[in-house]
Amino acid sequence: MRQIVRIIAERKLTQVRAGKLMAIDQPRVSALMNGKITLLSTDRLLRALSDLGQDVEVRISPSGNAKGTLRLAA
Repeated sequence: MRQIVRIIAERKLTQVRAGKLMAIDQPRVSALMNGKITLLSTDRLLRALSDLGQDVEVRISPSGNAKGTLRLAA
């Protein structure tokens, strides 16, 4: 979510224009900009990043421990 907000701000996109690029309506873009991510699924957020020209990689590999680790990088 933070990355999407950062990209929109850096590109000086209006919410309407950002919504068109990400195929989401303006009210959802507004909610996203205000930190209300419950309106969008993780899948939709990842697709929005892709729509904004970002490469998104999700990698799953076996852990040597009983419990794996979760790491996000931007």
